Amino acid sequence: MKTQPVLFKMAVLTALFFTVILGNKLHAQEEAPTIYFEITKIKKLTDDFQDVHEELAKPFIQERIKAGNQLAHALFRVYSPYSDDANYDYIMMDVFGDFNHLNMGKEVMGKMAYSIFPNANIPKMIDRWNEAVHTASSEVFLVRDEAFPGSKGGSDKIPKFVQVNHMKVSEANSGNYSKMESEIFKPIHQARAKEGNLHDWILAQRIMPYGSDWDNNFLTFDIYSEWGDMAGGGMGDLFSKVHPDENPNDIWDKMATLRDLRRVETWELIAVIDKPTPEVTYETLKEGTGTYPMLGQEVAFEGTMLDMDGNVLFRTSELGFDFHYVVGENMYDRYFEKGLKKAKKGGIFKMSISASIQDKMTKNISGGQDAVMQIELKDIAKPQPNGAKLLKESIIEDGLAAGKALYKKLKSNNPEGYTFREGDMNSLGYMLIKEGHNDAAIYVFELNQKNHPKSWNACDSLADGYKAAGDYAQAKHCYEMALKIKPDFKSAKDKLAQL
Repeated sequence: MKTQPVLFKMAVLTALFFTVILGNKLHAQEEAPTIYFEITKIKKLTDDFQDVHEELAKPFIQERIKAGNQLAHALFRVYSPYSDDANYDYIMMDVFGDFNHLNMGKEVMGKMAYSIFPNANIPKMIDRWNEAVHTASSEVFLVRDEAFPGSKGGSDKIPKFVQVNHMKVSEANSGNYSKMESEIFKPIHQARAKEGNLHDWILAQRIMPYGSDWDNNFLTFDIYSEWGDMAGGGMGDLFSKVHPDENPNDIWDKMATLRDLRRVETWELIAVIDKPTPEVTYETLKEGTGTYPMLGQEVAFEGTMLDMDGNVLFRTSELGFDFHYVVGENMYDRYFEKGLKKAKKGGIFKMSISASIQDKMTKNISGGQDAVMQIELKDIAKPQPNGAKLLKESIIEDGLAAGKALYKKLKSNNPEGYTFREGDMNSLGYMLIKEGHNDAAIYVFELNQKNHPKSWNACDSLADGYKAAGDYAQAKHCYEMALKIKPDFKSAKDKLAQL
């Protein structure tokens, strides 16, 4: 069964991260609050999952946290057991403080989705999510007890691993089992933590789904800062210290009558989302003339990225061409178009971009730090059909020969009717290299260099295409061409020296 899409239902976070994520939320209260979490088991993740998680799940969860109806989200890899013995390879989880927040309703969720993604195409987003995530099952748990409620747990280290113990407990024994875990074993786990080999311990009971068809209705989480911590510090030596008047064998025999330990897993943390949507600040530096960009129009712009101290990290002008963007075309855009509404042709605006909301390309440029984008609108016009996009679709779906035929047809029938902009073709070429289509990449780069013979960047990209294909002689020639146009082009110099 497919999971409900991220826009209407996201997986929920395990108690492991009460110690890190909830932090002051728990410390601020004398008694630990009621916490619900849902564990969604995923059999496999596609290559597109990381991008889907960043572009869809992260902004939606951040907005839910901001609205106060979700506390956090995390993604784990099932470290052990693995392969076919695991039954599922990943765990997605979100924490809620109110049971009603687990299901907000489609109407409310839809409104939130459109508030996050003004140009959203919900059906497409749903399809993309379902294609990237293959769900095995989903369960809701209630936290019954924790050794160290709060942010620090039993140590100052951030926990990286959790050992999850799956228990089957009859309804008649559930009360006595919970009591025994809290009164007998919780103090032992606290003692283990004080000795430095346990970060925290948590007891949780499944509340959904319910019935005789479902096993493992209790979980305990032994939380560790490092992998090696799991190897030492068992409960045996500590038992007599913590409970000097109890017989360990009697206790274990009694526990065996109350619960059946069915399965033990180890999870490794991959990602955490625990903060609300960051605020983005905008400032108009120059308004420009004419009208503001409208939906469906294309803007040509020049951009500069700076760090928070004002140091230049990147200028689009360094690539030798303007960037283009069709207003409303990117359904995942949340911030850029808001800035476009603040400048007309010739206008300049700037916006702050927190590292936590940057897309992959922006992070590559910023180095993962907070940054400022300064944008100058060079032109606003009606967009022409994007020939590079058509060429991409043709090559991917039907192969290089079909792509060549399409390009020839478009240029013959309507030579000025389709745009094959340098930036679009450049991006297409590198995408083809990434997917192993080196011959197609070289063809695209060759077209780009032919159409922009004075572009050092087009020559450099063509050289990269030849290098990827193993044709180092042609690569050297093209790097040298780029340096003739731009003698101070350091990247080409470095790559040429490496050949």
